[in-house]
Amino acid sequence: LTPKKVPGDVIVKLVEAKHAAFRRAGADLHTEVTITLREALLGFERTLQHLDGRTIYFGHKGVTKPFAVMKISKEGMPHKDPTEKGDLYVKCKVEMPEDGPKWLEEMKR
Repeated sequence: LTPKKVPGDVIVKLVEAKHAAFRRAGADLHTEVTITLREALLGFERTLQHLDGRTIYFGHKGVTKPFAVMKISKEGMPHKDPTEKGDLYVKCKVEMPEDGPKWLEEMKR
């Protein structure tokens, strides 16, 4: 403390910047991936680079419905208690083929 100075509050203002791939909702993170129709029907595996640089591996065996949301536990943002983390939610967008009959012929091969 400085003599003859009145102590005061320190005000800190944090502004959260938007991220190109992730959206935050509390301690949870949300992102989207695009999968092909073939992957939606037969299953897929993907990697995703997390905010901290780690590589997250995820996938689904079998049929994935359009706009299905996968939950990856404990891969979100830390809570106030640093031992706890939110979850990562991945929405799967299915890319439909432009030419259905041609796509079916390719699938038969």
